[in-house]
Amino acid sequence: MEQALSLVEENDNYEGDVYAVHQLVAMQWADEIWSEMNPNTIASCFRHTGIISPQCCDKRR
Repeated sequence: MEQALSLVEENDNYEGDVYAVHQLVAMQWADEIWSEMNPNTIASCFRHTGIISPQCCDKRR
């Protein structure tokens, strides 16, 4: 998102797609945010999706 904001702020006449992101950059963003996430938050999200059994991410294990 910072990349998109920078493009617009630096050039008032920017007409490109601010959401067009190179795949490698998107993967780097995902890696960065994933490493900053609390493991309990990740487990909670997976529990709420219903795609895995609740026992899989049980914190008491």
